Amino acid sequence: MARSPSKNVGICLAVTWNARQLTYLLTRIKRQHITVVDLGTESIADADDDDSPPAAAVGQAIQAVLDRNRLKKCEVLVGVGRSQLEILELTLPPATDAELPNMVRSEVARRLGENLDRASIDFVLRQPRSAEDTARRVDAAVLREDARQEMDAACQFAKVTPHRIIPRPYAIASLFGRIAGNKNAPCLVINRNVDIADLSVYANGHVEFTRTVQLPNGLEERDEAKLLATEVVRTIMVKPSEEADAPEVDRIYVFGNTKHSHVLIENLAEEAALPVTILNPFDQLAFASGAVSKQAHLYSALVGMVRDHAEDSVSIDFIHPKQPPAPPDYRKKAALYGSLATVAMGIIGWSLRADIVDVRQENQEVVSELDKSNAFLEKLQKKTATVKWVQAWQNGEVNWLDELKDLSERFPEGEAAVVDRMTLAQSNGNNGAVVMSVRVADPTVLANFEANLRDDHHSVSSKRITESASTGDYAFQFETNVVIRARTKEAYQQALAVRDAMSATTDSLQAEVPTLDPKNPIDSATENPASEVTDLQNEESP
Repeated sequence: MARSPSKNVGICLAVTWNARQLTYLLTRIKRQHITVVDLGTESIADADDDDSPPAAAVGQAIQAVLDRNRLKKCEVLVGVGRSQLEILELTLPPATDAELPNMVRSEVARRLGENLDRASIDFVLRQPRSAEDTARRVDAAVLREDARQEMDAACQFAKVTPHRIIPRPYAIASLFGRIAGNKNAPCLVINRNVDIADLSVYANGHVEFTRTVQLPNGLEERDEAKLLATEVVRTIMVKPSEEADAPEVDRIYVFGNTKHSHVLIENLAEEAALPVTILNPFDQLAFASGAVSKQAHLYSALVGMVRDHAEDSVSIDFIHPKQPPAPPDYRKKAALYGSLATVAMGIIGWSLRADIVDVRQENQEVVSELDKSNAFLEKLQKKTATVKWVQAWQNGEVNWLDELKDLSERFPEGEAAVVDRMTLAQSNGNNGAVVMSVRVADPTVLANFEANLRDDHHSVSSKRITESASTGDYAFQFETNVVIRARTKEAYQQALAVRDAMSATTDSLQAEVPTLDPKNPIDSATENPASEVTDLQNEESP
């Protein structure tokens, strides 16, 4: 049942009219602060005593007000009198707020017995009688189609669009509640216009009863006051009451000022015998320079309309009547869900794109790191191969220094042989291999060398023995392969000890053998303690 809210800012023109003149109130609204810019009445051309003046004449009067204030656009509020309305008090079964609009329209059509499809219907809720009262009590207001068309036509002639159409009695009741406060006890509120007076019984914050009194044209002020006092007494007497013991009206309120209301107040005090209070409708409003209120009672309903509009608290509005909630539009839902899905996909796509960019960047970084790692690994593998080869060389049981020393000691002495090339390498398992290219002058040197080198730890084989005259004294060339079987360090040490012992024995034996003098062998033999050995050598010599 939501209404179209007001903008709470801008120029607002409130109007109401009868058969002869238009009453207007031009205000400026800014954040619920209201300033009166202009107010007054405008005569309606070609008017007669008919209740419905020509729409064109009303439109011209509205246009005259706009032109005088140099306005082209503004929010227009139209006030409707009680004589143009059907107001029904309805008691409906318990229902939700969403169900009330259709229930009110159906009940109004049943009560009036008419087709009201094109009529404007709005309603206002009334307070329940007690806490146990679950019935929905409403005041329904009906603006018939012909009256609505006349108002729209008048605004169309003025080239404006009505923003709200508000019943005057409810605007007056709202203004009364703002100024006097909500009164629980019944009271009668009088609002006078040019030739009519709205009489409303107000209680418990709502309009309990309202009627409009037509005032004859041309009456003197005292005669008009006397007639109005009589109608007030009649209204109090005929006021309908739902309860037998309902309280009676105990006070009368009159909108206006003392200057234009003192005669009426005197007659009311005499006829009704009730206290009378004057209410200034412009209470809490500001006036722009040049705006003067001489007859405040003419603008009570218009002030109530403007204040309700400024606070967006209009109780009955035929432009924006309370409506049941619109049925769900599945197309809109589908469009909404589609839009949400599109937005979600866009967000997901954007997120995935960002993730893909991050992954690609990370991948490039990983590839770069991998390239660096591969380059480092390649260098490391080369170094590792070298280290492994050195470790294998070191871990082998071949003691190459000892083997080289052993080989040099077993090699032919002096200039008997020449080594052109020698290669030392690790062989299968823990064995070592020595490959030599040797040149000798006599092949027997090779045979003696191989025989001298062979033992439990050395295997010797020679191949490709060639003879060449171009090599000089060393005519015979061959390649010798020596396979060295692994030995422990203790075996090397033992072999070295044996070799050293044999070398020492050989040296001692050589020291005991006398040295022969070829020129005097006999003398040498005589002088030499080992002469016997020398003699044996001489005997064996041919």
